[in-house]
Amino acid sequence: IGMCRLHNEDEVILCPAEGFFAVSDGMGGLINGGLTSEIIAGFVPGLMTGIMFEAASKTDIGAKAALLEEMARELSDGIFAMGNQNGATEYVATFSGVWLVEDKAVFVNVGDSRGYMLSKAGVLRQVTVDHNEAQNMVALGHFSKAEASLHYTSAILTRYMGMAAPVTVDIFVEEIKPYDKVLVCSDGLSGMLNDDEIRDLLAEPLYQED
Repeated sequence: IGMCRLHNEDEVILCPAEGFFAVSDGMGGLINGGLTSEIIAGFVPGLMTGIMFEAASKTDIGAKAALLEEMARELSDGIFAMGNQNGATEYVATFSGVWLVEDKAVFVNVGDSRGYMLSKAGVLRQVTVDHNEAQNMVALGHFSKAEASLHYTSAILTRYMGMAAPVTVDIFVEEIKPYDKVLVCSDGLSGMLNDDEIRDLLAEPLYQED
């Protein structure tokens, strides 16, 4: 729950049969932020089952990635239609996930939850791009990444699940190799630890020997 909230509004989404793993973070302070992440977590497993059925007839990774993009967009637009029309902003959450397809890791992202990859050589790379005002300042050269993480504008999302339709969904297709590690997390982790600390944690063995 961190240091200032009474409950955790993050939801972990695990679809091992489909090779899909994600996190959704309800926007704190909004009446239905936590409910939004619960809605996303409830719908995604069934939607991924449908995607797997459609993907079976497609050989191109771009076509498969497009299915994931469409899923996230339709889910966000549905949340908007459910409760955020007419100027309301009550149902808001982030969504960041990774779909492991053969030798590819397909990342999907809306908001400021993140996807990372750690190579066998120990090089950590943030794959996704934060959708907040602070990141816009980084892109303009006004902030460093470290400065952006401490600035109040890092809490102002420019894209989120439930925003006015149609939402723009980011998709990143990455090659994944043996011994690579993948992390998806909310800002409850990335906002508290810097990249070096995240790298060191990911570099630890997955299993401890007896």
